[in-house]
Amino acid sequence: MERHLLNTYWGYKFEQLVTNGSVQRPSMQQKQRDIVSPVNSNEAYCSVLRTKFGDHSIVLGAEVDCTGT
Repeated sequence: MERHLLNTYWGYKFEQLVTNGSVQRPSMQQKQRDIVSPVNSNEAYCSVLRTKFGDHSIVLGAEVDCTGT
């Protein structure tokens, strides 16, 4: 269970890193701020897609946690 919680935390921090809006390498101050600032796991949106595969209609739903700028 502890390993699962650690992996979940790493995923949140990865989302924070890739969505920080900067293309520059983060400064030491930014790294320190990212270490102590919480990740908001409540920000997300749902996406529903409809497509066809031959004669079959497919509806997909997904939660999008993280987007890059």
